[in-house]
Amino acid sequence: MAKDDTARAEDRSKSTPKVQSKTDEEKRAALKEKIAQAEERQAQRSLSDQAKGAADNALGFVRANPLKTVAAVAIGALVLGALTRPGRRAGRKAGALASVATDAAMAYGLSLLDGVSNAASKGQDKLAHVGNAASDRASAWKSSATHQGADLSDYLVRAAKRGGRNAGKSIKDLRNRLSH
Repeated sequence: MAKDDTARAEDRSKSTPKVQSKTDEEKRAALKEKIAQAEERQAQRSLSDQAKGAADNALGFVRANPLKTVAAVAIGALVLGALTRPGRRAGRKAGALASVATDAAMAYGLSLLDGVSNAASKGQDKLAHVGNAASDRASAWKSSATHQGADLSDYLVRAAKRGGRNAGKSIKDLRNRLSH
């Protein structure tokens, strides 16, 4: 059987066409090229990811601290203007710019306070509505409990009267039996 297996393997090798293989140098060059491309993609990917993360962090900070951001930009502009020659000459205009920035920050802060006040007012209205609904429901439960309590009390009074009449009849019957 081993001879048959060897013969079959030889037949298969003769029937399959031989593929020319690359030399070791060609394989190394192709592998180095693939590695270089992968490193470049990785460098681009991490750079873009870092840039996206920094942008997201900055946007989050601006949304969380709008007044601080406006103030920082205004102060930065004033400092930068003071460091440059044309900026020193325009020092008078910087005061006006700071005034405009302050007014804008105050207007923004007031609009935020108005929004918070409106939200609080709406919350109070909804809370009052829920309180009224709960009060109405509790009142209905109280009324129902009062009616059921009155019905139970009437039933117990009637039952006590029946029990008293029955007990009286029983005592009367026993007296009549004893006296005869």
